[in-house]
Amino acid sequence: MLSSTLPRKRKGTRLERALAKDLAKLCGEAFRVKGSGALPGLPGDVLARITDRRWEGEAKRRARLPQVPERWLGGSDILFIEDDAGKRMVIMLWEPFAELVRAAQPAVTSDSPGVFAMPDSVSRWKKRRFGQ
Repeated sequence: MLSSTLPRKRKGTRLERALAKDLAKLCGEAFRVKGSGALPGLPGDVLARITDRRWEGEAKRRARLPQVPERWLGGSDILFIEDDAGKRMVIMLWEPFAELVRAAQPAVTSDSPGVFAMPDSVSRWKKRRFGQ
């Protein structure tokens, strides 16, 4: 059976497409990275231009959100976590994240120049990444 026919693969692909669409509405430029889970070295599942920076996003689809971070988040907007080595992580629900992006994002117009372009083929991306 091909991996593209697995139900969990289809769920992940649907999420990646939905995120790219929703992020494009928020910031004007977002793409799903085709083959990101299958080909090593590709950037995250979704790329988005937020302000003047390219952000790589990893998408995970689960039946339920992980209970511990959701419980720790409680009614707060943002969860900050730090380990003993000082490495920090931020967890947010979608709506506060969207509000933050909208507030930070300059007005998006159809003629706004793109900050980055999604690789249109894996071979072109590999050439840029690995110099092949």
